[in-house]
Amino acid sequence: MLPGNNSAGLRHQPGDLPPAPVFLPHWLAIATIILAALAYGFAHFRKPRRFWLRGHIISTVLTYYMLIAGGVNEVFLRVTVLRRLSGGFPSPANGMTHFALIGLTLVVPVWFNIKYSGNPGRRVAGHGRPVQDSA
Repeated sequence: MLPGNNSAGLRHQPGDLPPAPVFLPHWLAIATIILAALAYGFAHFRKPRRFWLRGHIISTVLTYYMLIAGGVNEVFLRVTVLRRLSGGFPSPANGMTHFALIGLTLVVPVWFNIKYSGNPGRRVAGHGRPVQDSA
C-alpha cells in the first residue's frame, strides 16, 4: 500500500492534464497514508489511554474505505464490461456501489463503539466479556 500511494504523486509529468498538484486521487492517497500512520500510532503507543482502541479501529476502517473506494473506481474505469453496462463513468451503478460502501463504513465503527461503550478499559477486545480481576 505505501509504495503505491507514495508513487501516486509521481505518476504525472509536468504539463500533463490534470497536473499532479490538483489531481484529487493523489491527495486521497496521501490522506490514506496519514490514516494508516494514525492507526499504527494508536495501536503502538496506546495513547490517549482511554480512547486508543476506538481511534485505532476508526482509523483502520477509514483507511480500508479509502483503498476499497479507489478500487471500486478503478474497476468501473478499467473493466470494459462494467463500463459498458453502467453507461460510462460516473454512473448510477458506481454511485450505488459507493453508497453501499459508505453505509458499511459508517456501520462498522458505530457498531464497535456501541458494543464496547460503557467501561472500555474493562472489556477484552473482540470478546465483549468483562475482564476478571485477579485480586
